[in-house]
Amino acid sequence: MPASPQKSADLDSLPAGWSRKRVGEVADVNSETLGIGTDQRYRFRYVEISSVSPGRINWDATSIQEARTAPSRARRRLRAGDVLFCTVRPGLQAHAWIKHGLGEDLVASTGFAALRPRAIEGRFLFHWIFSEPAEEQIRRLEVGSNYPAVSESDVSRLVIACPPPLEQHRIAEILDAVDETTVATESLIEKLEAIRTGFLHDLLTCGIDEAGRLRDPISHREQFTAYEEGLFPVSWQRRQLRELLAGYCCGPSPTCEERTLSSDDEWGLLKTTAITWENGWDWTQHKLLPRAYWGRGELEVRSGDIIITKAGPRHRVGVVTFVDATPQHLIVSGKMVALRALPEICAPSVLAAALAMPGPQRFLDRLTTGMAESQVNFSNEALLRTPVVMPPPDEQARIAHQLEALNRCVADERDVWRKQRQLKNGLMHDLLRGKVHVSP
Repeated sequence: MPASPQKSADLDSLPAGWSRKRVGEVADVNSETLGIGTDQRYRFRYVEISSVSPGRINWDATSIQEARTAPSRARRRLRAGDVLFCTVRPGLQAHAWIKHGLGEDLVASTGFAALRPRAIEGRFLFHWIFSEPAEEQIRRLEVGSNYPAVSESDVSRLVIACPPPLEQHRIAEILDAVDETTVATESLIEKLEAIRTGFLHDLLTCGIDEAGRLRDPISHREQFTAYEEGLFPVSWQRRQLRELLAGYCCGPSPTCEERTLSSDDEWGLLKTTAITWENGWDWTQHKLLPRAYWGRGELEVRSGDIIITKAGPRHRVGVVTFVDATPQHLIVSGKMVALRALPEICAPSVLAAALAMPGPQRFLDRLTTGMAESQVNFSNEALLRTPVVMPPPDEQARIAHQLEALNRCVADERDVWRKQRQLKNGLMHDLLRGKVHVSP
């Protein structure tokens, strides 16, 4: 028998005018579906789970389908104003709001519950499904370990604290305004990343001469030599990665408790999500190691390390990051390798950037093996054989200085983004519980 979405402690006492309602009382759940009588020529834009991230739909990842050839799970008809609640692995919060339909009919996967607001402000409901009270109830209702899920009836029975309509509208406006600011910051970060990527390519193929200028391979072809990876300055050398390292380490992959460190004595294991192309180095992505693995100092990540992922889905393998700062007691897992550069010949930040260049990435991709694209890996030996074209130490220092400035610019905007997310979380905590009253 399914668990009951017990009342959150925050629902025990509500402000005057607020009431407890079940989602099914204020919204219709899956009110429109494609049935067997649907015209087989019916065309629509299909929204599947993979095209949704928390709070938004990547419309480029959706597809146009016809009823006769569409996936069998394409069943939930959508309208502008609907709220999409992902019922498969709901902890990932792949929920979204249907702001508009792009002028096309929309149909979602049966992995969603389509909530059509009836007696509630739609945007208030949208923000509420991301709140802690919603999360607490959902966790109690989840069934399954590998792919936890909740049912349509579970979603209908979720208990929501509802303020009066005008206050719902005002709360939604405030949270929407924070979201808009966050989206603007994300857009700026994307632009800065694009600028950094272009400049990084120039730095690591043309280099910086003694006068501080980028070399020009077109006007001064004589200053360049051809390697398999492309044109590079004549003073640069192509070496195997092993020649540039003082050492490397690869850790264990034990079953861990899914929480972050809470004391200085505890040790944690890095997740592969700590190393991504999108976000760079994020040490907060870790989990608690079993006590038997504590004290493994030889595997502990240090500032100045380079970490590269070696196992997982193909698009997540070979991802490189430079560790500019890290707390104590975090170790690498068996899905990644920590590299330590020889300081007398190699600037770690430059080596990390060089490993992310197309040449080394193509080399590793050729040596990556696996039965399916969802689970591949490469060996440590393959990694150590990777060819890298590196400038002499004095030029590395000039490049490292430029890299630091570029990375600092992006990192500053990421800090702004994190603060905006913290602000949103704080406002949700207070506004959606009625702890702070807002005037309509």
